[in-house]
Amino acid sequence: MMLNSRFIITNDDVRLHYLTVGHGRPMVFVLGWSQTAAMFTQLLDDLSKDYTVIAIDTRGHGASEKPDCGYRIAWFAADAAGVIAAFDLDCAILVGHPMGCAVISSYLEMFGRDCVSRLAPIDQAPVVTAWPDWSDCRDF
Repeated sequence: MMLNSRFIITNDDVRLHYLTVGHGRPMVFVLGWSQTAAMFTQLLDDLSKDYTVIAIDTRGHGASEKPDCGYRIAWFAADAAGVIAAFDLDCAILVGHPMGCAVISSYLEMFGRDCVSRLAPIDQAPVVTAWPDWSDCRDF
């Protein structure tokens, strides 16, 4: 199948790139730091036989615009929400790859799970750093 390269404009006027291919249930790839959708073209092509696959170049990555600000997990989640809304998805499978897992968690916290049918977190550590004296409640 042929990958389609497209752009949307985010709610803060950033030009965000994504690749889309296939037909079927929607599957949205939210990728990690320094990753681009183009890195996953073979996987996207394989999945396109059964799914409509959408892979987002996070702001500042790949063909997406590189703004001076907005590089927080919550901004990345808002960008993903913009792509999901642009496709009017109501039963998407969200696939997160490293940092993309944190972005998906933030997305769910901010926007809920109404548009999500399944989650596929790949390769995300539960914490980056843990200290033995940390409790479940910590003042920062």
